[in-house]
Amino acid sequence: MTVDDTARVERVARAMRDECIARNGLSGDALSWDEAEDEDRAAWLYSARAAIAAADACPPEGYALVPKLPTVGMLAALTRNLGEGSGMFAGKWGIGSFNEDYAAMLAAAPLPAPPQEKDDKND
Repeated sequence: MTVDDTARVERVARAMRDECIARNGLSGDALSWDEAEDEDRAAWLYSARAAIAAADACPPEGYALVPKLPTVGMLAALTRNLGEGSGMFAGKWGIGSFNEDYAAMLAAAPLPAPPQEKDDKND
């Protein structure tokens, strides 16, 4: 983890903790981040790392996470779509039919496997 990553994790952990304190009406009773117990800060840092990893794993709106090369299933979806009288084999492959053909390929793309959780005890 780089220095920037460490700083990002701490910023997110502090923000999550502050939001939790505010939502529970504990603002006046809560210790500052620097005064909090090490175990408390460690728990928030752990939660922040998990939240960042989950957010970073999601593609932005309008994007899809697909293989670099089309799979057999994606190519089959493309040929099925092309075989229905549209697309380049019908001699009228334009932007509209390309979007349909591409959408068929994306719909057939496999979902990525969920990330494996690391066992901190073995690190």
